[in-house]
Amino acid sequence: MKKHGSKLVLCVALLVGVLGGAVGRAADEQEAPEFLVVWQEDVKPEHMETYMKTRIADAQLWDQHGFEFPFMTFVQDFRVTTAYRFKAFAQFDGIPMKMEAWNKKTGGKMKQLDKQRMACLSNSSSAIVMARPDLSYAPESPAFTPHADEPFYSLRIIYHIKPDKVEEAEAMGKKVKAINEKKQSPMGYLMYQKIFGQDDVAFIAVINAKDKASFAALDKQMQANPDPEIEKLFSDNAHILKRIETQEGVFAPEASYVPE
Repeated sequence: MKKHGSKLVLCVALLVGVLGGAVGRAADEQEAPEFLVVWQEDVKPEHMETYMKTRIADAQLWDQHGFEFPFMTFVQDFRVTTAYRFKAFAQFDGIPMKMEAWNKKTGGKMKQLDKQRMACLSNSSSAIVMARPDLSYAPESPAFTPHADEPFYSLRIIYHIKPDKVEEAEAMGKKVKAINEKKQSPMGYLMYQKIFGQDDVAFIAVINAKDKASFAALDKQMQANPDPEIEKLFSDNAHILKRIETQEGVFAPEASYVPE
């Protein structure tokens, strides 16, 4: 995975106090919870080449110095999504000092790259999501397994939920997972729950495939034979949804920092 610069991590540090209670309760419910800071950046088209060069150089710095936060970068046209992985909010204690120390290790290159990258942007937004393995589904024989050193296609389906319907959404997600496990659906997914962001409450399904054509072929196969139980679940629970949004991207290993 790869890192988006000091602005991102400093932003997260400011959220720790606000989220501490809620995240603490969530963490108690699962062993070794995983969280992601998801940072989306819209790049000015004329600066895309410069932007990617800074991201690649940044990733090389993080790999060289073994910095703390792994990250994965996905590119779709001029929108770049980076997901930084962390296990506990305590990792952000003293983050301004950490970032300054990391910058010194790089001889000031980190801040320089961060400044160059920011000059390429027209917009940026961030969110914090929590992995929900209890809602995720993995086939016994997956059609595709992603690797950190190769590009792959990733689709994100964002289910925007009414604020008072989170428990109903969780119950539905568990039922969908149970049906998929029973029938061994060929399409696996990772589920995340947004716990902080600029939009409303959301659950996010992430589906990975070798490429977009491979995903489209599998999706067409499944659409031709829809599961009636899952179709009914979605129909019966349509009232909990505000809207459904899709985003896609291609993993950029050269602009990511994924330690062994």
